[in-house]
Parts: sequence; structure tokens; C-alpha cells
Amino acid sequence: FRREFEKPKSADVPRAPLAPIVDGEPDDEMWQAASSIGQFYLIGGKGLPRTKTRAQFMYDDKYLYVAVTCLEAARKKPLIKNGAIWGDDEVEVWIDTNGDGKTYRQVIVNGAGSQLEFNEDGTTEIGARVAVHVREGHSWSVELAIPFAGLGTTPKPGDKWRLNVARHRPAGNGFPTELIVWGPLNRGFNELAKYPTVTFR
Repeated sequence: FRREFEKPKSADVPRAPLAPIVDGEPDDEMWQAASSIGQFYLIGGKGLPRTKTRAQFMYDDKYLYVAVTCLEAARKKPLIKNGAIWGDDEVEVWIDTNGDGKTYRQVIVNGAGSQLEFNEDGTTEIGARVAVHVREGHSWSVELAIPFAGLGTTPKPGDKWRLNVARHRPAGNGFPTELIVWGPLNRGFNELAKYPTVTFR
């Protein structure tokens, strides 16, 4: 298992045939063209999460589109604590466009649709459009349209970025807090050097 966890991760980012409707439900026909990641891990390679997460990627001339679907049968709705957003049921998209392992953009979205945006210096304004949809007792999902203007660069076919998707699943309903990651991160969500590589097609 450890060998599988430590293996470098990668994905293609195909072009979107049309811009999806950002409504929190990645069920538009356009999402069928997206790449899909279904294997996530507990941070540190401590095992597999108790529930599944799926991420999807595609892009057009102006936006990187990311959808994250979080299966959740253990509670009716995402847990929102009305404190710091990162204490809630939330997902995070971290992007290192130049692969330097130092500079990044980060978008956090909780299960109520609240969002925060950061770079390496603190809070920033990326301008991501986000939406959340909750299927009670089954799952909750997030759609993000992240503007390249807010990232400071627009990818060309063949360009490679470092990108990670993470999920915070707070304790409750008989299970402990789970920090869920796509890339092989060991200590925290900000280990940029271990982020998966995405290639724009």
C-alpha cells in the first residue's frame, strides 16, 4: 500500500467542449469529457478514507473547471461549525502553476458554499466561481470555475502544472477526523513538491 501511496500522481486536463453550468452538480453532458480521479488517500499514507471522493478536471480559454464529489452516508448534510472554514466539511484545490514548490493559489470551499482564497502571502482574490449541491444522506459536491486571470497565467496544450485536491472530513457520527488527499502528502496540504502533475491537452 505504501508503495502505491508514494507513487507520483498525474492526470490530463482535457478541453471542455462547452463551459459547464456552475451549479454544484457535475452532471452536465460537458463533464463527460473531463478527466476523473477516484483514488484518494489519508494524509501520511495511513490508509484509505472511509468514504469515496472523486475529482474531475477540464478547461477552456478562460477557466480551469474542477468538480469534487464527496460521498457521505454517515451524516445527512455536510458538517458546518460556523467557525473557521477549514474546520468544516470542506474541499481545497491547490495550484502551483510554475512548479517552483513555493508559490501557489488555493481555493477552499465548505459544504455550505462559503469560500476562501489564498496564495503564499495570505488571503488573495482569485475570483473563482463556486457552487455546492447536497444530496442528503448520500453526498455533496462542489463545482469550481477558477479563472486563469486570477492565477496569473493561461495554460497552452502541453503545459504542466502542479495541482492537488484535498478534503477535510471532520469527526462526527462515530468516525475520527480524516484529512484526505490525492497526492502523496505526509504532513500537511501545503507540501507543494509532492503535488500531482496535470498536463493540459
